[in-house]
Amino acid sequence: MTAIGLGLGLVGAAAMRRIIERQIYGVSPLEPTVIAGVVALFSIVGLVACLLPARRATRVDPIVVLNVL
Repeated sequence: MTAIGLGLGLVGAAAMRRIIERQIYGVSPLEPTVIAGVVALFSIVGLVACLLPARRATRVDPIVVLNVL
């Protein structure tokens, strides 16, 4: 899901290039360092958002969960 969101965001940024260019001075909207930084940041946030619940779920005993249902 994170990869899909990043892909759609990059396509959207490329499509709105002229609007973004008017608002950001001195930086190209498709500058590789900016794009790489944003992709890295959002990838880390997505990874942490998935890891925390998954880690908590692995600590639960499956027998206990099945007995509750």
